[in-house]
Amino acid sequence: MLKKFTFFFSLIFAVSLQGQTIWGDQPGEGDFDGGFNGWTVETPNPMTDSVWVWSPNGDVGNGVLAADGTILNSPTATNGCAAYNYDFFITGGVAIPPTFPPMVSHLVSPVIDISGVDKSMAVNFTQLIRWFQSADGFVYSNLSASVDGGATWSDYIDCNSGLLNGSTLTRFGPTNNNKTINIPKEFTEGADSIQIRFTFAGNFYYWVVDDVTLVERPDYDLSANNFFARAPSLFTPKTQMAPIGFLIDVENQGDNPAPNTMAH
Repeated sequence: MLKKFTFFFSLIFAVSLQGQTIWGDQPGEGDFDGGFNGWTVETPNPMTDSVWVWSPNGDVGNGVLAADGTILNSPTATNGCAAYNYDFFITGGVAIPPTFPPMVSHLVSPVIDISGVDKSMAVNFTQLIRWFQSADGFVYSNLSASVDGGATWSDYIDCNSGLLNGSTLTRFGPTNNNKTINIPKEFTEGADSIQIRFTFAGNFYYWVVDDVTLVERPDYDLSANNFFARAPSLFTPKTQMAPIGFLIDVENQGDNPAPNTMAH
């Protein structure tokens, strides 16, 4: 299977087809309609009153550091979502205390039947996030999966790799977007069921998720990553011009091989 190749070209032609939804497209499954609906909260952190909670609209503007009306932009935000609002928990909407220890809390899905699925899978969700510091041994926003009813879990997957720390309020505001996180195919091979787990691990500011779906990964999902050639200098005298070699990093996250991929 083509996973990663480096091509000496400038552009890539790719085809991506959306896979079928396995779970989460029915009311009350992944949209948190009126409550958690089978989702559970597990909190290894001693401060057990700091947990994921059901939010009626995804508004986290009741803390000290979030502006009024800081709200999740998701298709079903008005019927509820899951939120970890560290800002409000630690400040009470009044003042920042002298210490603000990191918290860890898991949001765990119901058991999902995947006995008829033979393709790789991914988790799709909408989110509102802004982070400050991660808990030791974690990244701030994690996803993991279990295929044995929660007895064991996969390695944590960073849901927001590359997202900048939002400690400078005037520079980085909240991120309100849709995310797709791939589950390694080898982890689910032969499994009849799966559970999804979101893990908040840190302090300030918040993480809100909604409209969680488990989907089949598309047959072909090619991308040109942020790694490419550029001119060696900004200004070059015409008497010193030289050929520039183009390169581009191409990755296939799809379920099928893509041996005939071409960059133009």
